[in-house]
Amino acid sequence: MALTNPQYETMMRHVSRALSSLPTSVAQLVYLASLRDPYTGTYLHEGWITLATPEEVNSELRRLHLKNFNDLLDSGLAELCRELKDYFGSLGVSESKVIELWLELEPYREMMPRGCSPLQRALFISQMEAALRVLGCLPDLAVLEGPASSPPPLPVPQPRPHLGN
Repeated sequence: MALTNPQYETMMRHVSRALSSLPTSVAQLVYLASLRDPYTGTYLHEGWITLATPEEVNSELRRLHLKNFNDLLDSGLAELCRELKDYFGSLGVSESKVIELWLELEPYREMMPRGCSPLQRALFISQMEAALRVLGCLPDLAVLEGPASSPPPLPVPQPRPHLGN
């Protein structure tokens, strides 16, 4: 039976609390990506390394980043649109300006964790671009709520009254 380090458990509670305080999976993904040094790929949080080793912090944040990324990747386009809309709404800037900026600068490319496959990367980029374009054209996401694969059923024709001779 492996013993757990109480300080490591405390660090994990802090990490869990920080992530659960963020309103969307996109916000969590942005946050986790911000903890990664872009030059070394190492995750670092100055407060959490007082509770666990830098290696433990790096390992756990990397694992959580990959898990969050995969969960978001599996969510589908409609859910991604909702997540982005909610996240953009929390920024305090016009949604259309954020969409325009994200389409131009593509900051979502920095949100991908190390360890994801080239196929996952390509899928994530295409889903983000599609979601941003959908949000740019359809600010009201109610359209996405209906079935995507088939049109609504046609009305049932009413029988004509039969006129007697």
